[in-house]
Amino acid sequence: MRTLITTNHNYFISNYSSQVLQLSVFTPDADSEYETGDLIVHFTNGKTYYYPTVKVSVWMGLSQAESAGKYFNAHIRGLTYQNVSDNDGLVDALKDMADLGASV
Repeated sequence: MRTLITTNHNYFISNYSSQVLQLSVFTPDADSEYETGDLIVHFTNGKTYYYPTVKVSVWMGLSQAESAGKYFNAHIRGLTYQNVSDNDGLVDALKDMADLGASV
């Protein structure tokens, strides 16, 4: 089961009940007229990656995919990224955002 959490802020969170993905956070970019944005994906193995300038349609596809892992491999895996797994503050903040959004 996937949960899409919309917030009053400028980001969207998806929680996944997947063996691969735990959650994603997408922040649309106003400078691109909201056609692209920044994507952060947190995996169940504890790894977290930042993908800049991802098309909105790609993030929507991920959040609606029957298999988030397969969609990720087919549409996101080859994009430019930065490993942010060592940033414990960021990972904790993402989890807190997901928890806060789920309780709204």
